[in-house]
Amino acid sequence: MVAFSQGRLVHRLAIAAEDAGFEIRDLFVWEHEGGQGKAFTQDHFVKKMDIPAKQRAAIIAKLDRRKTPQLRPKFEPMILAQKPRTGTFVDNWLKRQTGLVRLEFERAQQTTIFSYKKPHKNKEFEHMTIKPEGMIRRLIEIFTLPGQVVLDPFLGS
Repeated sequence: MVAFSQGRLVHRLAIAAEDAGFEIRDLFVWEHEGGQGKAFTQDHFVKKMDIPAKQRAAIIAKLDRRKTPQLRPKFEPMILAQKPRTGTFVDNWLKRQTGLVRLEFERAQQTTIFSYKKPHKNKEFEHMTIKPEGMIRRLIEIFTLPGQVVLDPFLGS
């Protein structure tokens, strides 16, 4: 299983996978040029406070455009997990043809960092977390043999 997450929630995803009986095997990173910043200014909350306008202005000035503690993301973590093996890795491969990976590719060995640009939303694909086709293709090449079935339950790719 390769599952994408937000940085602040990846630990919960790993715990849920373990609770479902998976073994956590690795953590990958999809490095991209950056997503939408998630930090929020607090000025609008101060403006709603039932205090004199002068006091609101002083608080806003003191906050100095500070925002909630969330930086603009430039990566998405991915959890790699698998169901427990039956015997050794080789035994498992011979029985199910799964559980081992292909890492050698034309340029070099694949690392835990996948550097791909974020696809732009368009009228054809309005999914909020669309993934690059090249990265999904590489993940499939790493973990499957030609003709094997791949499940993408969220159709995010």
